[in-house]
Amino acid sequence: MNHTPDPSSGQPLLSPAHARELAASGITPEVAAANGIHTETDMKRVGSLLNWSGVRAFGDCLIFPYSAADGSPTGYVRVKPTKPRTSKRKGEADKVVKYEAPKGRPNRAYFPVNTRPLLADPTAVLLLTEGEKKAVCADAHGFPCVGLSGVWSWQAKRAEDDTGAKVGERELIHDLALVIWAGRTVVIAFDSDAATNDKVRFAEQELAKVLAGHGAVVRVVRLPAAGDGGKQGVDDFIVAHGAEEFACLVSQARVAGEVSAPRPEITIGTDEHRVNDEAAAALALEPDLFQRGGLLVYLQEQGEDSDPAAAIRRRAGSPVVLPLVKPLLRERLSRCAYWQSVRVSGEGEVTCKAEHPPGWCVEAVHARGYWPHVRHLEAVVNHPVLLPDGSILAGTGYHPASGILAAIPPDLAVSVPDRPTAAEVTAAVAVLLDPVRD
Repeated sequence: MNHTPDPSSGQPLLSPAHARELAASGITPEVAAANGIHTETDMKRVGSLLNWSGVRAFGDCLIFPYSAADGSPTGYVRVKPTKPRTSKRKGEADKVVKYEAPKGRPNRAYFPVNTRPLLADPTAVLLLTEGEKKAVCADAHGFPCVGLSGVWSWQAKRAEDDTGAKVGERELIHDLALVIWAGRTVVIAFDSDAATNDKVRFAEQELAKVLAGHGAVVRVVRLPAAGDGGKQGVDDFIVAHGAEEFACLVSQARVAGEVSAPRPEITIGTDEHRVNDEAAAALALEPDLFQRGGLLVYLQEQGEDSDPAAAIRRRAGSPVVLPLVKPLLRERLSRCAYWQSVRVSGEGEVTCKAEHPPGWCVEAVHARGYWPHVRHLEAVVNHPVLLPDGSILAGTGYHPASGILAAIPPDLAVSVPDRPTAAEVTAAVAVLLDPVRD
């Protein structure tokens, strides 16, 4: 079967396997066609696209053409082979190369079709994510998005010193430098492993710094892991939870620098107030930690459905608020910061030694009663709630302004219109009054 573009239709074609792959990322054949995504079976053509004469036995290749902001072709593509090669770098384990890029050409930014007109409009919120499929999925579901081929692919090539180390300021690649950033809100949405991978977070942090230097207001959305604990990207989340749930997640994106920063180093010294302050600030890195009523608390999922005869009944998976006792606080302090002591020898040699959080620090931090960097928790709800400003909190997640954590069960279907009619309001009031009308 010929999967190359059909001259009679002028439309690029997809193989059935590639159509299924894209569907799994929330991309329809129509969306793929609008973005020029197609299947290529001719290895000579693939070699020409990649500027690589030795291409062989890649199998059917999924082609992602890159367009400029005005939609004109750039001649740059990325290719996803059905039969990818394996890299053979010295001293490293073999690694499957999932995507191929043209040899000898610098990185480009991927602009999906609906995003292109908004690159010059600083009032439009832009997402930045890893990979073309994720960017196309977000773009097709109403979220203007720029795709990066990797977490460092936004960065222009840097100079090297005599030792081979990279030097000089980090700068955006040419495509991104042309985007109007000043005054624009930008949301970085890397894969869910950003929560646990220090290297990914460092790339995220550096990207945020450079964008902020161009005048952007940079926020970070932290995607949760998949249901099986595996890595999850923007496309996976939208397919699994829907565009509305993703919009809720994006609306709760936090200012860059406040999210999952690399663990700080805390040097133990006799100035206990300084050590305790740094320890209390490090607790902000714990995603399930809150303060409530002068106590540190954390969330734990209900393991099984509660006893039907219990005074308070919770279904399995519901979040339960528990006080953070001192042994668990010590454990968390060891996780959210690197602890060390510093010694200076008689000859002036400085050495650092890894340490445990000292007991006096655990006692003091636990007793503070107020932790400036830890989020406040007013309530945990498993249903939509009306907020003081009249808006409705209907999506799962933490709402900073109210201190409410919503944990909406996935099987709870609630449809509340943003602008209810008078008839809908009257009907809703009747439902509320029905139990007490007698």
